[in-house]
Amino acid sequence: MRTPRRALALALSVIVLAGPASRSRASEAEFRPVAGEGLGYLRLAREGTAYHLLRVDLARHPLRVADARREGRKAASVDELCREAGALVAINGTFFDEDYRPLGLVASAGRELNPLRNVSWWAAFVVRERKGGAKAEILSTAQLLVLAPEDRGPFAAALQSGPRTVASGRAVKLKEQSAARSAVCVTDPTHVILVT
Repeated sequence: MRTPRRALALALSVIVLAGPASRSRASEAEFRPVAGEGLGYLRLAREGTAYHLLRVDLARHPLRVADARREGRKAASVDELCREAGALVAINGTFFDEDYRPLGLVASAGRELNPLRNVSWWAAFVVRERKGGAKAEILSTAQLLVLAPEDRGPFAAALQSGPRTVASGRAVKLKEQSAARSAVCVTDPTHVILVT
């Protein structure tokens, strides 16, 4: 007997997007199985910072966007959104303006909840439901701009943010700064690593 699958919610708040990884240390490292098959956890310590990585098999655990904007509410904590969605895990998802409106594309369950933002150095993490299951990818703003809005809406999940830190397997040169962020890495179309 299989246990019911619960979605992994990507809550709206802050995320830095990473592109496809080519044989990264994280993808080769020993992830500890958690919550059954298809999820693996790894804690990495580098230069005094602890990173928490969760490897997700999209065939076993769907990713969804949890939007706080409903019933007059503008914002909610990640913990609240995780509980409300009945999710196994949640991470922050995008930037907001001073009125808690998300900046950039947000799509969930085939509906575009927030429009694309034309920022060249941003990208979007998207999950498309296709024959054979969910497929994840990172699309640049330029790639998203050539899609008609009706082609962006059918995303099972999509969050646009920035900066993109990896493109074509190489680190993107960014200005020097330090800040706590979350990230998404697509290791192949059916596996992602969430980083906090």
